[in-house]
Amino acid sequence: QSSIYGYVEPTTAPAPLDPKDPRLPPNSSPLFKGCEKHGIVTKNFHPLVLERTRERLRTHLFSKCKPLRSVPRLKLTEQQAICGDPALPFCDPLRWNSSEGYPYFKFRPAGETTKKWLFKLEELPSGLVFLGYHELLDGIISYKRKQRRLGVVQPTIFVDCLKDARIP
Repeated sequence: QSSIYGYVEPTTAPAPLDPKDPRLPPNSSPLFKGCEKHGIVTKNFHPLVLERTRERLRTHLFSKCKPLRSVPRLKLTEQQAICGDPALPFCDPLRWNSSEGYPYFKFRPAGETTKKWLFKLEELPSGLVFLGYHELLDGIISYKRKQRRLGVVQPTIFVDCLKDARIP
């Protein structure tokens, strides 16, 4: 709290982050509203601008950042990308206790509390084994891979939530 806290009446309040916030209309979601507003495909940058930016970033990274592993362009398997690989430094599994994100959390089955429902996994003493995707996720991944092979850029939705934002 600042030194003037309590002396000046606030004219703003923290932005609602929870769909149960009483300031929101019934059946409203700040997440959905934010995605509707910001989930748009951007216009492409000119290829020369992208190349110049890529080269400057590459030069900066090579001059300032020490690589954490010396592996030539490694393409991870689905097993490694999802369940991690103890033999590869910094190849950690997905964080299972975090939300599956938008829009997948809307389809979370009753009783599930993590994103594991999106994956078919077998738990062994040595760790998790990836067996496949839930049909919802499998359909989306298959579609997006096909579109990428055809050269169609797929939008990626990021939720940027300013938790400290204040609104009138």
